Amino acid sequence: MVLGVVQEVRAERAVMALSTMSVPTAGDVRDGEERSLPAAGVMPGDLAW
Repeated sequence: MVLGVVQEVRAERAVMALSTMSVPTAGDVRDGEERSLPAAGVMPGDLAW
């Protein structure tokens, strides 16, 4: 039983670490300048690909 709890806690930590590493990015043109940024940072009026 204790071993199962330890494994579950480790698995949850691993999933959380992977989810923070896989932030979606977007190519973006803002003010005529191309850049790559987190998808959450795309603003209305930006050109994204």
